[in-house]
Amino acid sequence: MKPEGEEVSKGPDRTPTIVDVARIAGVSKSTVARVIAGSASVSGESRERVLRAIEETGYEQNRFARGLRTGKSFVIGMLIPDISNPYWADVARGAQDEAEPHGYTVLISNSDWDPARERRHIQAMRRNQVDGIIINAINESSAIFRGFPVASVFLGSGSHGIRSINSVRNNVEDGVRQALEYLVDNGHRSIGIILGRPGRKGFKRFQGAVDAFRESEKGRGARLTIETGDYSEASGRAACRRFLMMGEDRPTALFVANDIMALSAMQELREAGLSCPHDMSIIGMDGIPAGAFSHPGLTTIVKPRYEMGRRAASILISALAGNTEKVHCVLDCRLLVRGSVAPLVRADGSSRPSSLEASLPTSGVP
Repeated sequence: MKPEGEEVSKGPDRTPTIVDVARIAGVSKSTVARVIAGSASVSGESRERVLRAIEETGYEQNRFARGLRTGKSFVIGMLIPDISNPYWADVARGAQDEAEPHGYTVLISNSDWDPARERRHIQAMRRNQVDGIIINAINESSAIFRGFPVASVFLGSGSHGIRSINSVRNNVEDGVRQALEYLVDNGHRSIGIILGRPGRKGFKRFQGAVDAFRESEKGRGARLTIETGDYSEASGRAACRRFLMMGEDRPTALFVANDIMALSAMQELREAGLSCPHDMSIIGMDGIPAGAFSHPGLTTIVKPRYEMGRRAASILISALAGNTEKVHCVLDCRLLVRGSVAPLVRADGSSRPSSLEASLPTSGVP
């Protein structure tokens, strides 16, 4: 503990050092360093004394000096396409929560689905000497990493088939199967599908999964009509509007590639004077929290968003510690049933649920 009468100046001309923290906590400098690094080798009592001393002194580790000693910046760059989408916010949170106990800071950048902006962010990360990078790449080519002297982890469908870079992605193919089987099991044979950005690997994998379902036993005879969006609210509404323009030939259900577009399609349906699921069932994909609070609640395919970020950071930190084995992690999706999907044909022979049934509130949070 701090010797009686001893104080540490915190004025503008005196920056607290690790020596001050060690003296006040009554431990060695190496013990303080181990606590800061998140080592489990320090006893609980000593750890608490060090943490109290850090708070009391206002000590902040000099990362530049630490980098000179270790050759590391202890900063991980994370580049995602849309920070406003709760899906990516959850992924970033998972990465941050995993990285911090290991002494790493996560620097998050947003590409806005713009390859040129993505390139600028990558160049900035190189200049600032981040130790590693986690990225959902817009430019889905491993060429962007040539000459990039840090460990890397790809997120999402862009990683599929690239064996030279660590990756974490969702099992989209199985998620598509679960969604379409659920709609068919509820009697829907005319299904509209709203996909994401054409030209991306995710689009091709999603479309491939739809084609595989067409050939499956459950999918034979189903009419699957595809429209495209760009994962935004406006594109979800526009795609839904195009389906509604089909009149009596419109699908009885929609399967949408992300929840943002699915929720906006639900709003478009309402504004057209129709209801979900009475006039059209809707199922989304991602499992963002907002889907629990729509009316009706959005049935969706849940992707493990937080776990994706956490796993990516864990793989990257392992690589930074010297693990050279490439890791390619595939996470399972799951169906979350709420109220936005209803049977087209009921056991009693009725064609649709009543308006009263369709208006009943539903709940469920992933």
